[in-house]
Amino acid sequence: MALVLGLGGGIFTLGFLWTLCIILCLALARAEGPLAFGAAGVILLAIIITIILIFLPLTTPEDVRADIKYDDTIVGRTAIVAITGIFLLVGLGAYAVFDVMEPIYAKPLKKH
Repeated sequence: MALVLGLGGGIFTLGFLWTLCIILCLALARAEGPLAFGAAGVILLAIIITIILIFLPLTTPEDVRADIKYDDTIVGRTAIVAITGIFLLVGLGAYAVFDVMEPIYAKPLKKH
C-alpha cells in the first residue's frame, strides 16, 4: 500500500471530499431561493460518504502490521530540523534588528 507521510489514500480522499464540501458550502451561502438549502444537502452527503469510507476499510490491520518499517534516521532528521529552526529564528532576529528597526534620523532643515 502506498503511503504519503505515513497516511494512506483514504485520508487524502476524505480531505478532498471535505475541501470540496466547504467550497460548495461557501458558494451556496450566497445563493437565493431553494438553492440556498443545498449547503445542508452537501454537508449531509459528505457525512454519509465519510461514514461509509470509515466503516468499510480496504485492508485489515494484520496486513498493515506486516509491512511496518522503522525509520532509523529520525534522530538525525530531528536534529537537522531543530538546528535549521534555530538558525531561522536567529536570522529573523538579526534581520529585524539591523534592517527593519534601523533608526532613521531626521535631517535638519535649512533656514533662509
